[in-house]
Amino acid sequence: MQLPDGRTDLQWVGGRHIGQVCSVIARERLVERGWTVAQVLQLVDEHRKTLRVDVDPAEQRDPLAWLVWLIRRTIGQDQLSPSLQAQRDRDQARAENESRRAEAAQRRQEIEAQRPEIDRIIADMHRRFPRRPRPRRS
Repeated sequence: MQLPDGRTDLQWVGGRHIGQVCSVIARERLVERGWTVAQVLQLVDEHRKTLRVDVDPAEQRDPLAWLVWLIRRTIGQDQLSPSLQAQRDRDQARAENESRRAEAAQRRQEIEAQRPEIDRIIADMHRRFPRRPRPRRS
């Protein structure tokens, strides 16, 4: 694998065919959930720092299987990448704002439709309860 910093990190593949690596990526739905190789490997590295005993991938009988185990431990099954999650949050907030605006517009229309009744009630109130003159202060 070619990492963003230019180094090649083949220790995870352990001589496995690239198709097997692609199958893992597809099975874990990493691309659909917005994850990049750099993000996955960064999270795996951060998780490895928390382990009591860290084993070098080259010492593993099946480094790819160990990588898959680490990915599953590091990234939740339905966890989206930060960028995709932010996009979904923005889309949801936009939809909620549009819904609130539509509700407010509907409410304004309802109030406007009731305007004659409201005006009649206010006029009746003014007729029944006229304003009293305020006493003057000396």
